[in-house]
Amino acid sequence: MIARTWYEIHATIPLKTTQEILTGEQETKYYMQLADFRLPVWHFLNPDFEEIQVDNEKKPIYFFKWKLPISIVESVINEKKSKQISHTKKEAIQIGVEQARRQLQMQLPKGAKIISEKILHDSVDHGKVKIALYVTVEENIAQAEAIHPKKEE
Repeated sequence: MIARTWYEIHATIPLKTTQEILTGEQETKYYMQLADFRLPVWHFLNPDFEEIQVDNEKKPIYFFKWKLPISIVESVINEKKSKQISHTKKEAIQIGVEQARRQLQMQLPKGAKIISEKILHDSVDHGKVKIALYVTVEENIAQAEAIHPKKEE
């Protein structure tokens, strides 16, 4: 049974956000590690990046089938840049509507269609835009139930 249902969704969107972007510049360093002690093996100097993101991969060393307490650590140091992004109230509302729509789509059953959206309320408070969105959805509301025959005694 297909029916129209209504949902009220709330979303909060900051007017200013910080986005981190990897520049593609990177250096790889290698260490020998025993417990918490690391001894540099290759590339001793730190790169002169302003901001970094470090990804470590620890590879144990084996002697035949026995795992030794020593491991090799490959440390990839990526340069990253931070970028401040500012939105107008109108842009933030549009982002909030899209975010609310995606959030609702994940909760809806397969085959449901969003028919209309209406912003009930929007406000700016402490650098964030808060919206209340009213959404009309066409969805199947029927539930399948097993029919069990009545036993006669």
